[in-house]
Amino acid sequence: MLTVLALCLAALVIRTSVIELRYYQAIKHHEPRIWFALGAPAWFKAPFILFNVENHPLFSQITHPQVLAYSKQHRRAGLQFIVALASTLVVLIFYFKLA
Repeated sequence: MLTVLALCLAALVIRTSVIELRYYQAIKHHEPRIWFALGAPAWFKAPFILFNVENHPLFSQITHPQVLAYSKQHRRAGLQFIVALASTLVVLIFYFKLA
């Protein structure tokens, strides 16, 4: 059971990472003005640009349909990962309490 949970979480982490990478690459290629306004972050710093409150107005200026589609997909994958992680923690708590 624990192996299945670990494999599911690993698959979700990989899936979320790939979607996030596609989203940043889409911004970089289709919205270069916004990418350079963000400071053209290196590959390591790119995931952290979403956490900066100052960057929110820049993301609201995105108009390219492909980037907007990746944005929705990125948000959905992130929420699915958080729900799966929380569910896994609840299952593990009950599993170890009953074991």
